[in-house]
Amino acid sequence: MNMIRQFLERVDEVYPSPISPVVTDDCTLVKIYSRLMNEDDARIAIYLSAEPESAGSLAKRIGKPVEDVAPVLEKLANNGVIFMVFQDEPLYSLIVFAPGTLEFSVKEELLDLELARLHKEFLKEMEEQIWPKLPKGALRVIPVQESIKAQSKRLPYEEVERYIDEASDIAAADCVCRITNRLLGKGCDHPYEGMCLWLGPFADFYVRTGRGKRITKEEAKATLKKAAESGLVHQTMSMQEGSPYICNCCSCCCMGSLSVRKYFKSPDPALRSNYMPDISIDDCAGCETCIMYCQGDALQMENGVPVVNEKQCLGCGLCAFHCPSGAITMIPRAETIHPPKDEAEFAQEIRDFIKTLGETG
Repeated sequence: MNMIRQFLERVDEVYPSPISPVVTDDCTLVKIYSRLMNEDDARIAIYLSAEPESAGSLAKRIGKPVEDVAPVLEKLANNGVIFMVFQDEPLYSLIVFAPGTLEFSVKEELLDLELARLHKEFLKEMEEQIWPKLPKGALRVIPVQESIKAQSKRLPYEEVERYIDEASDIAAADCVCRITNRLLGKGCDHPYEGMCLWLGPFADFYVRTGRGKRITKEEAKATLKKAAESGLVHQTMSMQEGSPYICNCCSCCCMGSLSVRKYFKSPDPALRSNYMPDISIDDCAGCETCIMYCQGDALQMENGVPVVNEKQCLGCGLCAFHCPSGAITMIPRAETIHPPKDEAEFAQEIRDFIKTLGETG
């Protein structure tokens, strides 16, 4: 059996996921990883786990000289195949493909036309085979903060600037989704440079491996404003605490939740925020600016005013943020959907869902 395939099966063992495809020696995912590692690399990395470990510790555990192990782990961290945290020395652990290795491929020397093509091929396979079966994805929308009036704020995990204020470290990286589409001649005009914000240990990883640059909280908040002004949707991991990033993306290029949602023309309830637009007919000028900025195809004109399709609405707040007449207000939805509290609760939900799949065949 191909060692890279065995490595991917090890990753799936450590991080069970309902979106994991059946891995074969010549599948698209193996082809992607074959551009980032070789079989000798896989023979070492396959012994890693979710717990960060030093090269010396791993070398001792598998009975190999540290001089043979350390360069492989450094290479794979630089290539985004594994994750690295730096304490007194680098510590390495496994990471999933998405969110993970897919986003880490943003480095110029890694993301070329062929890798971009493979990424899109893999994601198309997921759209057709896996994602239709899922009850929800890994990401959720956070509304543009300026679109929510103070009296309407209810949930702290839906205040996007809170993630910036609480972050110990922040890095800005280019958007892998829009770069991938540009390479394939399908890009859009939305900004891509420095539009992905990575937080905490992930920020340090991005800086140390040359994927991004460290920025201040003020610079991060300016990036959020730039994203909103351009019409990009804020997204983060589907949990209340400990999210590693804030993604600012568009439905035309997104290689995750936004594109999948648009592809199926059906909502992922866990993706949307707990807000929706309320439109004042008396104040609406009928200019259709809100429709132009809607990333969820949730608005359409009827009798000269926009009407909201609540099921399709992402609750991103872009319509309210851009409405020139101030006719749109974001209000709390009748039903509140709470994401998992943290990574542990999120992982347990995944395990429970996988168990349900097994029981139902």
